Amino acid sequence: MATSAFLDGGKLGPRDPTSSLWDMIHTCTSKYPDRPALLSPTQPANLYKRLTEYRGPERKHAESFIYRFLKRAADPWYHFSSYALSWVVPPPPGKTGYLVWSFEELQRASVRLGRYLRDCGIKTGSTVVSLLPVSAEWALVMSTCALNGYVIATLDHRLLDAENLDMLQESIDELCPSLFVVATAREAMSVAMLKSRQVASGICLAQLPPTHPAGWVSIHDIAESEPPGGAVAPLATYDAERTAMIVYTSGSSDKPKGCAIQSSLLAQSLSVISGVPLLPCTGTVISGSAAQSRCPFLLLGIWASGNSAAVNAATPNGETLLMSMVATRPVSISLLVGQLGSIYSSPKLTKDATRSIRIVILIGSTITKASIKRAGEVFPNATIQTGFGMTEAANITTWESKIPKTETFPTWNGIAASGMIAPGAKLKVVDGNGAICCRNEIGQLHLGGSSIVSGYLGGARANLFYKEDCHVWYICGDSALVDDDGYIYVVGRSNSIFERDGRVVIPASVENLLEMQFTKSIVAVTDITLSSGKRGLFAVFQGTIPWSYDKINEFVSREIGRSHRIDGVANLAELGFNSWPTSIAGKIGYSALKTAAENLLYARLACSVTSDSVASMP
Repeated sequence: MATSAFLDGGKLGPRDPTSSLWDMIHTCTSKYPDRPALLSPTQPANLYKRLTEYRGPERKHAESFIYRFLKRAADPWYHFSSYALSWVVPPPPGKTGYLVWSFEELQRASVRLGRYLRDCGIKTGSTVVSLLPVSAEWALVMSTCALNGYVIATLDHRLLDAENLDMLQESIDELCPSLFVVATAREAMSVAMLKSRQVASGICLAQLPPTHPAGWVSIHDIAESEPPGGAVAPLATYDAERTAMIVYTSGSSDKPKGCAIQSSLLAQSLSVISGVPLLPCTGTVISGSAAQSRCPFLLLGIWASGNSAAVNAATPNGETLLMSMVATRPVSISLLVGQLGSIYSSPKLTKDATRSIRIVILIGSTITKASIKRAGEVFPNATIQTGFGMTEAANITTWESKIPKTETFPTWNGIAASGMIAPGAKLKVVDGNGAICCRNEIGQLHLGGSSIVSGYLGGARANLFYKEDCHVWYICGDSALVDDDGYIYVVGRSNSIFERDGRVVIPASVENLLEMQFTKSIVAVTDITLSSGKRGLFAVFQGTIPWSYDKINEFVSREIGRSHRIDGVANLAELGFNSWPTSIAGKIGYSALKTAAENLLYARLACSVTSDSVASMP
């Protein structure tokens, strides 16, 4: 039995080294052009019809009996598997009143938009900055950039808020883009006022006023134009070293940092999803931040498999996610733990709303046993799978064998396993002296292998990357352990874990205990610094606190130990929040909760001291 917390996933399987990103995401367009590629339940069916419509000679006998027979005979496995799967998953929606683009329509729109941009002088290799939320337009920009060989840089649209414009200016200075894509005319004006080292054009989704900035155009005007015809062919051939995408980190530890994703790394990430068979239903629903790696990787990967993605273009919350599931009936969904909580607490949650889901992938660093249990309740027909990865290091874990049921899911002190080491990945858990830990020992997580970025843009935080045995290693901010069976448990952010009374204190273990006890409550437990300067724990409930502070503290101390005692309890409203604060990535903002909890405790202490002083006065 292995005793070292060093894991090597071995080599990756073979893949086609010559396919461009465009070829990968349109792999089935020529064979099955009418297969749905994109569904957007909150956007109108005729959106940008002039971009997607067919303008060639009239097609004859496209749907004749002989044509359909020959098509089935050419690829019998596809039709057999679709028929078999149709007995397992609910059928896709029939006629819809919302936007549905086939792969051929997506290709047409990408080609027409791509030709327009080339005519404007935007060359292959140029950087395109997208400040769009998840939407059909965001997906179209991703496809067009793949066609023209542009570097797509996805930035969070909240950077357009007045208080964040300085941060947006820093990103522009770093990226030096040739094109911006924004949603509103106000956003176009804000971007146009920023400084850029080169003349940049811009596309706005909304109609622009007559006094709009020079170089800017509405996508509606592009749709109404008549680009010249021509063959569909990607301008950029495959180059493993070429930067295909720039994604920024969530900024959970400090400000977001840019990661340049090379074509080879992106192809490797897409290969994880592209092996999914052709499904007779919607492949997945995408909701969250378009600026983070999860959403664009999921979109491109599901297209590479020949399946469709439903985009939740509305404000991402429990209600809109459930609405998207009802409208499009997807077979799978990838969720952050916070998104799961919003679905669980939504009044619109019903068994019918989630009945089509067969696979749920839970991500978000630390995942508790309570989250696995809750996911099983929300999605009773689904297999619950966990995963671990980040912008700097994708595809770290996998489940090679049959995924355990929710009742028997491997856990450690309330923390659910994130799987085993994935092919092509390396991992080691390191102690404070830099030595590799033994199995079942907590240490800092170092990630290596073929899926690690070489560093941050501009050389930021270069100390987090190092080379060893010809591989790049990344020191991430999480602590973890590896058990005897090789399961990986991410126990929390390293700076949130501390020692008290001779024991290691893990906030997530207390969080799990409280959610397992109070099954209807959404709870977050954060570390805090007490007025004495010592470390402690604070529990935050979404709504009503079911027990008194003393009773909760007694329960936690009895179940886990006095070292994990709670030093304060409050609900979101008491901390000044209407909903859970989130990071750019959409994860629960524990740093914001920590600051608010410390301020509340200090205020309570000051009030108590004042009351005691008044009471002691003669």
